[in-house]
Amino acid sequence: MSGMGIRHEDIARLMGVSHPTLLVHYRDEVEQGAIEANGKVAESLFKKAIGNGSGAVVACIFWLKTRAGWRETSVHQHIGLDGGLSETKDARDELARLVARYRSTPAAVVAEPQNGAALNGTDHTNGKG
Repeated sequence: MSGMGIRHEDIARLMGVSHPTLLVHYRDEVEQGAIEANGKVAESLFKKAIGNGSGAVVACIFWLKTRAGWRETSVHQHIGLDGGLSETKDARDELARLVARYRSTPAAVVAEPQNGAALNGTDHTNGKG
C-alpha cells in the first residue's frame, strides 16, 4: 500500500494497529514502498518533461521549480522624469521633492472654462456632447 502512495497512518488504521506499532514491525517495508512510489511518479514526470504533448511544458516547469531551484520572479522598474531607469531610492527622493514643491506652491485659482467648454473638452453650449 505504501508503494501506491497511501499514508503510513492510513495503512496502520487499515491494519488495526497504531502508527508507531506499524513502524516497529514494518518500517523497512513502508519506507521502501514510499521510495518506490515516489520513484514511479518521478519517472513518469521525467518522461513527460522530456517528451512532447500537452503535459510536457507543465511537467518541465514543475520539475525545474522543484528540482532545479527555478522560481518565478517579478522585476519592477521605475522610470525617472528624464525617461531613464531610476532606482527605487531615487524614485522616493523624487516623489518627496515633488510633494514638497507642491506643498510650498500657493493654491492655484481655477478659471472658468471659456465658451462653456467643460474640463474634458466637451462643448455643452450647443447641447451636443
